[in-house]
Amino acid sequence: MSARGIKGINLLPKDSFEESNLGRFLRWALISGRAVVVITELVVILAFGSRFWFDKTLNDLMEIIDQKQTLVQSYRAVEDQMRQVLAREFPITAALEKNLEIESVLTQLIRATPTDVNFNKMNLSTTNLSLSGQSNSEEGLAALLANLNKIEKIKRLSMGETKFSQRDGKIEFDLNASFKDEEKKK
Repeated sequence: MSARGIKGINLLPKDSFEESNLGRFLRWALISGRAVVVITELVVILAFGSRFWFDKTLNDLMEIIDQKQTLVQSYRAVEDQMRQVLAREFPITAALEKNLEIESVLTQLIRATPTDVNFNKMNLSTTNLSLSGQSNSEEGLAALLANLNKIEKIKRLSMGETKFSQRDGKIEFDLNASFKDEEKKK
């Protein structure tokens, strides 16, 4: 006989235990248990292998974070300088804004001044204006006072000392003007 003709020889005698319900259940449990053990080992091996990948990824991320921290720290000096510049810029900006207000007051003062009035001394601040000057006529001084009263920023106008110069025929005067408080309006 040839080897091809033999289908399978089982030299172990058949046991009636294998054919019982308990035997079939135990055979199924052994086969299933082997499969569970193999799958569990596969999961453990995959977890163990993936740990290397996660460690490498974590290491790469830590290097990137270190590089970015170094980059940010290198800009720290520049940022500190910029903060100092901005801190110094704020008072300058505020002063320029106040100067623009003073410029508008000066522009209005120039418009309000008649041609026959000359100023000898002028003090201008953010709260008041002091003028000393001469007028060639009473009408020029009256026009100056009327025009100054029309300026919206002036809250109060007070006349100081006035003198009439016999020699020149001119009226010397001192004026004080207080400005309205702009911060209370805002």
